[in-house]
Amino acid sequence: MTHPLGSAYNFYTWSEQLCDFIEQVVDADHTTLVCNSIGSISGLQAAIDRSDLIKGVFIANPNFRELHVSEQLPILVPFVQGVQVSGHA
Repeated sequence: MTHPLGSAYNFYTWSEQLCDFIEQVVDADHTTLVCNSIGSISGLQAAIDRSDLIKGVFIANPNFRELHVSEQLPILVPFVQGVQVSGHA
């Protein structure tokens, strides 16, 4: 997979690591990930990348600090705010 961020240390890499672990260690056809804090983003990315392998994602205590308004593209601000507000409901 080509990493859009141009770095070997990002959510895409962590997604690949999750999927590799599931394939090589867990060896299950249908997996539900349980993700905490910043791992929530990696789990969601893994589910997007490998929907054939991951059938669900349970998120506990998500931390979306990478989605802070200062880090967002202006076009994404309304979407991210919607996600953040719904997480506090």
